Parts: sequence; structure tokens; C-alpha cells
Amino acid sequence: MSSSTPQQLGPYRLGRRLGRHSRHQVFEAIDTRSGATVAIKLVRITSKVDRDFAVKRLQLEARMLVRLNHPHLVRVLDADIVDDSLYFVMEKIDAEPLSAILSRRGKLAWDLAIDYARQIAEALDYLHQEDLLHLKVTPDKILVTPDGRIRLTDMRVNRARKRRWDDARSRVLDTAAYLAPEFLAGEDVTEKCDLYSLGVILFEMITGKLPFEPDTMGRLIQRKKHLNPPAVSSLIAETPVWVDALVAQLIAGQPGRRLPTMHAAVLSLVEAQKMDASKMTVAQRLTKGFSPLSVGRDPEEARRALGIAEKPKRKSVDPQIPLLIGGLLLVVALIIGGVVWSMLPPNPDTLIARARELVEADDAVTLAVAKTDCLVPLLERYPDGPHAAEARELLDQAETKLAGRRMRLDYKLDRTPRSEAQQLCLNAWLREEDDDWPAAWERYREAIRTIDPDGPDRGFWLYAKEQSAIAAEKIASRPESAETIRSEYAAAVALVEQGETDEARRRLEDLVALYGAHAPLDELMETVRAGLEALPVETAADETTESTESTENATSTENETPEAPTEENSEAAETTDGGLPSP
Repeated sequence: MSSSTPQQLGPYRLGRRLGRHSRHQVFEAIDTRSGATVAIKLVRITSKVDRDFAVKRLQLEARMLVRLNHPHLVRVLDADIVDDSLYFVMEKIDAEPLSAILSRRGKLAWDLAIDYARQIAEALDYLHQEDLLHLKVTPDKILVTPDGRIRLTDMRVNRARKRRWDDARSRVLDTAAYLAPEFLAGEDVTEKCDLYSLGVILFEMITGKLPFEPDTMGRLIQRKKHLNPPAVSSLIAETPVWVDALVAQLIAGQPGRRLPTMHAAVLSLVEAQKMDASKMTVAQRLTKGFSPLSVGRDPEEARRALGIAEKPKRKSVDPQIPLLIGGLLLVVALIIGGVVWSMLPPNPDTLIARARELVEADDAVTLAVAKTDCLVPLLERYPDGPHAAEARELLDQAETKLAGRRMRLDYKLDRTPRSEAQQLCLNAWLREEDDDWPAAWERYREAIRTIDPDGPDRGFWLYAKEQSAIAAEKIASRPESAETIRSEYAAAVALVEQGETDEARRRLEDLVALYGAHAPLDELMETVRAGLEALPVETAADETTESTESTENATSTENETPEAPTEENSEAAETTDGGLPSP
């Protein structure tokens, strides 16, 4: 025990520390009034909470928590505040955290996992009936007794769509792996958040893995919202397919696709246990156990097949049978409804909204999902719909970013470029990395001219266009840009005089491409554009004319060649009768 931790909290004398986390510690303690051993959780109050306010809220919270009583909850016995910390007194349980069991064993048999999940769900269902949420159900808050009973701990007074008074909103990644995406994103919380946590824990108990491994908080939230985790049966072959359906409904990214209530989860888990115990399917259970595969062993079916009548017997109807059948039908309807709902194609408004969010997330996974699951299907189904133009724009953004990420990743892993298009963009990007922007721009322009914009490497063509614009802006913003334009324009004039019209045109087009979008150079660029427009258009006859005639013609008429812009003539380019810019 550290020197800063009190040895006595009211009537409780602290003993050894049982656990420690970022904001709280758990101690074994003795109640000096009764001699009973208890557990005390000491929580540091965030500095943003006024102490007087905290005292009032804790008194109210303690009264509510103390009255909770359920066989799968660790009871809260008392609560109070000392200095800058509040403490909760709980019954001391001889049990091991589920996190320790999973750490030691890796995973559990699926039927044992179902049993544990049912007990957790029953505790959460009780809390929900009391209008409370848990919100932080993780394996270290689930205690397992030696006889296999589950006791859920760390309850607080959390309400739907309300933030708890002392919630510091810190989200440690290891904990965030178990929490619902809407909770992590700061959206309204409901009982669906606890359903999600239950599903993640069930998934981990069976497979020994998390549905989504923690990376960064932003990526984790986006993956939870928009990606489907692997099926449990794909990782553990002996898992029944109906367990897949149940887990998938619990950890659906959208709250509306999860089971409606925790009570529905309890019913589903109870039914799962019954099916495992009897080896019957749901359909068999509803038909009182008869299966076409068991005709030879079923006495009733044998009598019917042989035409032997059986003397009718009066039987009293068990009043629980209709309730059982109704409950089973509800479970079947929930599972089938969830599967059917998940297979229905989203409408275009949903697709475009989801695509916007995924592209904005700017993560390799979400970009790929935006492309394959949202934008391509939307354009295939509604090519002329109201969202088609935006969908194409978002698709271009996604393909541009994916191409750049793929190129940089392959380079980092020392992989050979997969195509000529990727090689061209890589050559340009390496010059960019060396801060050689003119060389980078030249190579991006080469990529744009070479790559087919309608082919399989369209993403690299888009990437080259985007990066060439960035390189052009870098070059155009240099102080020597104006002088470079004048020098190149003068060189173009000289080329025209020598009959090299094509080369002059190429140089002027490069000037427009490189500097044309930079507003501070607009006045100079007006003259460049005018000179480009004034160049004669090549014809077949022109190509057969002797070069000497072209040279004489070019040099004999001075006003038919573009003139280099100067400080005096760049503000307004007047033209002569030949339509060319004059000095």
C-alpha cells in the first residue's frame, strides 16, 4: 500500500491490494464493526467535478446500488467519499476474473462460453429492468467462482442517453475493444451498448480472439461500425452455425441491427443451451422432438405408418407449454429476422451516407469498404440516380488514396511495383520525398500521359493528377517563378522564329499547367495563354512545306509570334491586327 493511500476508510481497515487500474484501486478490507471481509474499490474523482456536487451525487448513487440484489451481481454494501476519492464497499467473492481464465486457457468450449454468456446476460437484463446500464462489461469485471457461477462487478448508475456525473471519458484501447462503437464515438448510449459488449466477450470466449484488434481509437471505431467480424465457426470449426447468427446479431455495428433487448439475448442463450443438451434443432423442439431422420425409432410415427390406432388418452395441458412455444418462436423470429434484415440491400441514401463517413475516415480498410460495399454497388444499381455524381467523386477519392497507400506500403516492404503505373508514380514520389519538386512534377506529368484513365490503374492516374497539382503549387509559390515564366516565354518566342512551333507550344502548355492555377501569377499567365492561342495550328499542308519557308515566314512577320511578357506588358496584353499579344 502506498503512503498516499489511507489505511482506514470510515469503519473499514484496508488490507492487501487486489488490483490497480488507471483511475481506481481495489483492496481487501475488514469491516471493524462486524469483522466481515469485504472488497473496497477506491476511485479518484476527476478534477472537473466539484466535491460538494460529488458528495450529493454519490449519496444518491449509493442508495440505488445498495438495493441491487441479483445472484449474478457482486453486491454493493456501502459507499462514501474521502479526500479526492470515492470508495465503494462490495462483498468479497472467492472467484477468478474471466480475463485471468482466458489468459491462462486461451479459449473455452463453446457450450461453456454459452453458459457463462447466459449468466452475464441475466445480470445485465436485471440491471436494464432497473433502468440502469453497465456500459463497461469487460472480462476483468466478470468473476467466475470455483463452481462456475458468474458474478458481474463494477456497477455504477449509468442511464440511457445520459452521461454519468464523474465519467472522465478516457477510453483505453484494451477496454475499448469491448465497448460499442456508438459509446466510443460519444453518441447516445442505450442498452444496445451492453448487448455489444456481451457479444464481444462471447466471441472471445469461444475463439480466444477479439472481433477487432485495437489499433488507434479512430480506426477501431470505424471498423466496429462498418466491418463484419469473422464468423465464429470460421475460427472454431465445431461451433454450430446458429451460434454464428447469435454472435453476429450481438456485435452488429449499427445498434438497430442488434437484438432488441437483453431479455431477448437471455432467451436466445437459454434456447442454445437446450438445443445443445437435447441435440435437437429449433424445428425439432417445436414439433416435440420428431425428426424425419428418426422415423424408425419414433413409436408414434411407427403406429401412424402401420395404420395402428392408439386409444386416445386424456392429458392435462401444461400451462407453460404455450409460453415455451411462444418464447421459442420469438427467438427463431429474432434470429431469422436479423439475418434477413442484414441481407436486404440498403437504399441509396444509406449507401451514400455510409460512403461519406468511410471515405472521411481515411483508413485503408474503410476506404476499401467504401469502394466495394457502398460506391460500386450504388453506381451499379443507380447509375443515373440523384447521388451518382457524388458517388463517382467519392469513388475517385477512395481510389486515389488507396493507390497512394498501396504504393508507399509496397515500397516500405521492399516489394516490386505491381504495374508500370505504380512504377511511374513511385519514381515521382521518390523525387517528392527528396524535395525535388520540379523533377517530381515532370514525372507525375509523364504518369498522367502514360496511364490509361479508364483502365485498371485508374487509381494511379488519379493519384498522379492530385500529386502533380500539389507539386505545381509548391513550384509556383517560389519567389523566382515570375522570372522563370518570362524566360520560358522568351524561349518559346525564339522557337517559333526558328520554325519549332510544336516545341514552343509544348513549352507554353507546360507553363499553363505548372503556373496557371497560382493566383499571384494570373497577370503573367494571361500573356502566356494569349501567346498559346496565337500559335498557328499545324495542318497536313504545313507539314510538307519546306522548313526554310517556315523560317522565313516566321521571321518576316514579327507580330505573329508571342512576345516575352515584361513588367510593363504583363498587366494587360493588347493585341495587334494579327491577334497576338503586343509589348
